[in-house]
Amino acid sequence: MRTGSFRFVHAKENDQVIAYERANADECWIFVLNGSESKRTVCLQICEGEWQSVSIDDKSDSGEMLAGNHKGLQVEVEGLGWRILKLEQ
Repeated sequence: MRTGSFRFVHAKENDQVIAYERANADECWIFVLNGSESKRTVCLQICEGEWQSVSIDDKSDSGEMLAGNHKGLQVEVEGLGWRILKLEQ
């Protein structure tokens, strides 16, 4: 994605997990990065809809579907790991 918007959806002081959104008229992606050594679960407050976990190699995600609602989207990230999620439209 070369055009579109960029915004942080999770970035808190003293928290080693950050998440950002890249979106344009056709696609919306969430990238969650965990800089701590511990597995973490974060709630992304603005992520309603059905999200598919995307793999970029054979060792990462399984294509799991995650559902966000008015309470947010719960995303689990391994220690020193990352998740890429694509909004299903």
